[in-house]
Amino acid sequence: MMRLFSIGADERGASIIELALTAPFFAAMLIGMIDLSRAYSMKLKLEQSAQRAVEKIGGIRDGLWLDAKGQERAFYHVDRPE
Repeated sequence: MMRLFSIGADERGASIIELALTAPFFAAMLIGMIDLSRAYSMKLKLEQSAQRAVEKIGGIRDGLWLDAKGQERAFYHVDRPE
């Protein structure tokens, strides 16, 4: 009977069990953060490359639209009523 109580009071392996239970959760969180940061980085690279392409072929500068010849034209944004 005394041995049964001593087994329940023994905590030598508790920390490794806790680690085994929490490690997959933290690993999934770490992988998720890495995945989201890489996706955000790729989104920024895509936006920057698209902006550079627009600037190369003629784009918006200081509220004016530059046509293909580099001439400035007024750029207006018109909202259409639905």
